[in-house]
Amino acid sequence: PPMGSGYGVAFPSGQKVPYKFEAAERRLGYTGKWDTDLIHAVCAQPMCCCIAMFCPCCVSWEIRRRYYKGDMSQYVCCGGYLPCAGKCGEKSCPECCLCLETWLCFAQSVAVTRWLLQDDLELETTACDKCIIATMITLQYLACIMQCAAAIAGSGELDTAADIVDLLADIVWCTVCACMAAQHANQIEVRDGRKAPAADAGVQAVAPAAPMQRT
Repeated sequence: PPMGSGYGVAFPSGQKVPYKFEAAERRLGYTGKWDTDLIHAVCAQPMCCCIAMFCPCCVSWEIRRRYYKGDMSQYVCCGGYLPCAGKCGEKSCPECCLCLETWLCFAQSVAVTRWLLQDDLELETTACDKCIIATMITLQYLACIMQCAAAIAGSGELDTAADIVDLLADIVWCTVCACMAAQHANQIEVRDGRKAPAADAGVQAVAPAAPMQRT
């Protein structure tokens, strides 16, 4: 089906990956294990995690390139998961488009790399990872609500509290994104055979899969 019908990504086998809620529901059935979870990602890829703290957009750009194994002809804006994907002139200048994606839509670029890996290797999101991601998002919402409340109430104490929560939310956001980048980089190394899978119990070695193709 054409992209407008809601199916924009296909595996090498020809299996279509639906957009939005259908794709999220499909991931609930995945049983593959990440080589490392978010908590231990910093230990698996300490250098990547540290660099991602200070240069997150650059790291997101590099990890996506590694996902495609350097073949940027495979690149589609936002991984083909959004309706606008494939209509942004990616084929004429994929490197530039990826740069714009990672700098202008950083959060989306990190999420897309995660979805690509999950759909390729059928990796589940563990309960622990879900908790960490949910905490990060909740703090962002809480910070926004408190800033709005402080502006309406005109209270100095509430404004100070809002600033503290906002700072905490930013710290957690940067930390989680850095750990997520490390987790993705580590998984790509395992996929490509450049690193042996972790020997931890319950971690399943997953056979390398070719990047998805947009149809």
